[in-house]
Amino acid sequence: MLRKRPSLSQVIMFGITVGVAVVVVGYFAMYFQRNKSLEASKKGIFPKMPAVENIQKYTTDKDGEHYFSINYTAKKTSEENIIVWSRLVYSQDGLNSYIRKRKHNGLFTEGIEQLEQRNVLYEFKCTKDKPEYTIHEIYEVGKDGKTLDYGKTDKDREWGYVPPGSHLESLSKVICAKK
Repeated sequence: MLRKRPSLSQVIMFGITVGVAVVVVGYFAMYFQRNKSLEASKKGIFPKMPAVENIQKYTTDKDGEHYFSINYTAKKTSEENIIVWSRLVYSQDGLNSYIRKRKHNGLFTEGIEQLEQRNVLYEFKCTKDKPEYTIHEIYEVGKDGKTLDYGKTDKDREWGYVPPGSHLESLSKVICAKK
């Protein structure tokens, strides 16, 4: 039995229908993930930021004061690498800028005005040419010590070069010199 070939308009309509369906599913997935994170923040069910010892200040910029502490217990992807906690204690301008970025990126901002610090667990490859880094975990902690937002990467972390002129460049210079 021969099947009739679809017309060009049928193919176009099918393509448009599939495209709209993909956009709608993507929108709802992002909407539910955003609401899930917001509810977790409101209920206080994000993990508590672990205690960090021997924290040292390494720079100050428009975002606030930056601190670090080398972590000797976290699992590294390579023995030569250095794992370090970085803490940004926000200035008011830095916090306002960060809230604007979150709004622009479609992330929840309810309760974020209480944010005091951002703690990131980085892993650095201190190479001679250009240091590289990846992120293990992020804790955004409020003035009351409660975790307001949290993120963790899996084993397939992406590595990137340290951006010139950034706080990461300042941090990499300090910690790679300790190696």
